[in-house]
Amino acid sequence: MRDLRFVELLGKPFEVFRKSDLPDELGPAEAAPVGEFKYVRYPQVGVSIDLGAGSTVLAYFFEHAAISSEWATGVREGARRDELLKEWGSPSRSGSAQLIPILGLQGAWDRWDQLKYAMHVQYAPADGTVAKVTVMHPSAVPR
Repeated sequence: MRDLRFVELLGKPFEVFRKSDLPDELGPAEAAPVGEFKYVRYPQVGVSIDLGAGSTVLAYFFEHAAISSEWATGVREGARRDELLKEWGSPSRSGSAQLIPILGLQGAWDRWDQLKYAMHVQYAPADGTVAKVTVMHPSAVPR
């Protein structure tokens, strides 16, 4: 992670996030509830936040627009899987591309677990470049 402010706010109430300087950098927010899940989206920069019980910040989802800016994750636009493996070493877990009903073909993925967070990188099935980056609190990591 390049911008550790994101990591420091994982597991904290969303109100603490709102009072930090990050919302000013992200731009206007919109609530995006999906069933029982609560999300806050910053569509101008391609960042969404998953809020758990008590509106705790559980995860950040960085879409292509956010990835291209590099300011949060350090993942540059157009990065390929072999480049990330060379830079970050062996991932904690990986998965191959798979066809998922309704969602279609989903690219391969890697996850690097750290003490305070896990970073999950999803690759585009067409060319193997980074498509999405998710940064999660350790309690939100699928086991």
